[in-house]
Order: sequence, then C-alpha cells, then structure tokens
Amino acid sequence: MTRRVMLENFDLAAPQASNAPAVAPEAVEAARLQGYDEGYKTAWDDAIRKTREDGDRIGAEFARNLRDLGFTYEEARAHVLKSFEGLLTELSETFLPAVMSEAIGPVILEALGDLADEAAGAPVLIRVSPGEGDRLRGFLTAETTLPVQIVDEPSLADGQAYLKLGAEERRVDLAEPLLRVREAIRAMGAATERTLDDRRSA
Repeated sequence: MTRRVMLENFDLAAPQASNAPAVAPEAVEAARLQGYDEGYKTAWDDAIRKTREDGDRIGAEFARNLRDLGFTYEEARAHVLKSFEGLLTELSETFLPAVMSEAIGPVILEALGDLADEAAGAPVLIRVSPGEGDRLRGFLTAETTLPVQIVDEPSLADGQAYLKLGAEERRVDLAEPLLRVREAIRAMGAATERTLDDRRSA
C-alpha cells in the first residue's frame, strides 16, 4: 500500500485587507520634521541652561578668588607696614630729634639774616627751649658777628625758638613737622592693626 507524503506548502498567502487608513507621505515627513525640531529645541535649551550654570559657577569662583587675593594683598601689606612701624617709631624718637637739634642752629642763623639790616648793633633776643641755649650760643658765635641774647623759655619745646628785634619777631618751629611725623606713624600703626584684626576675624 502506498503511503502519502505531506509536503509543506510554500505558496504566499494572499495579503489580508487592512482596515487602517493609509498615511500620506507628506504627513510622515511633517511628523519627522516636528520630532527633529522638538529634539533640537530640547538640546538647545539644555545647552543654554548648562552654559548659564557654568557661567554662574565660574563667576562665583572668580569673585571668591579676587576677594581672597585682595585679603592676601592687604594682609601682606599690613604685615610689612607692621614690621616697619617699630623702625619708624625709633627714627621719630631718636634720629629725627637729633637731626632737628642739629638743624635749628642753621635755621635760626638764616632767620637772623633777615633781621641783620634792621639790627643796627642792637642785640637780637632769641628765646629757646631750656637746654638748647649753650649749644646754640656756641654755634652762633662761630657763624655770625651779629649780637644776640639767648634766653631759656620753658614754654618752648625742643626745636622751637622766637627771635625778637624791636617790634619784629620771627618764629622757628621744627617741632611741629616732627610731631606730624609721629602722628602719621601712630595713625599708620592703628590702621595696620585694624586690617590685621579684620583679617583674623574674617
């Protein structure tokens, strides 16, 4: 008895009709372009936001660095000035008074020159601080033949003198510039100390 062999059927089945409406190519292209535009806009917005955030961060870091640099400079300057304060104070207390003491003689001699034409042999009265009379007398004796009378005046400070001839008077004051130098040094020291205090409390 012959046995029937069943073979697979390779015939293509007829396509079934679809109930879905057909999509026009123009609509497909429009949808594709819309998706592209939306993706581009999203990426662009993200880039702008990231750029703004980076700019804010960099700006904040830059400002902080400038502030730190400013404090560092001010602190370094304050330390330098503080180290010079002692030297400047010593100069104003020792060196400058010695210079002033040496300078008052020539300054008085110059002032005497203005009175020489009016002296007519009359002595010029010179009032100086106590302790300066002997040294000034020796200096003027060696430098001028103009007759002078030197007297101590307790109300005068070192570096101050009054010259009087008749109604004419001349004032010599080397103490005031020295006083201003000392005040400037003290003011600088106080400002320096405030800067260091601010830095320590920052």
